[in-house]
Amino acid sequence: MTQIASKIDTPAKIIKRKIEPEPSTSTSKNKKSIRDHEIGFMTSAIDKLHEISNRASQVATNKDDSYDHFGKYIASMLRIIGPPTTKHTQHKIGRAHV
Repeated sequence: MTQIASKIDTPAKIIKRKIEPEPSTSTSKNKKSIRDHEIGFMTSAIDKLHEISNRASQVATNKDDSYDHFGKYIASMLRIIGPPTTKHTQHKIGRAHV
């Protein structure tokens, strides 16, 4: 008997599945059934990995801090001001030393 552990939804939750070895038979029908089961299991595992990957990339891209928010606010204000004043303001911000 083989045990496979997989993490689903939260890092703290572990689900263990017991996979019983299939009896060895030589009929093509049983071999096809075993292959279908294995393909279904692998497809399910790949789908779950895609879900985990998508969630991880969403978390990685949503880590804006207060500086990011302030920068977006300044960018929106510069768009409203317009080109002549924007260039001057950008230059002043770039040269400012705190």
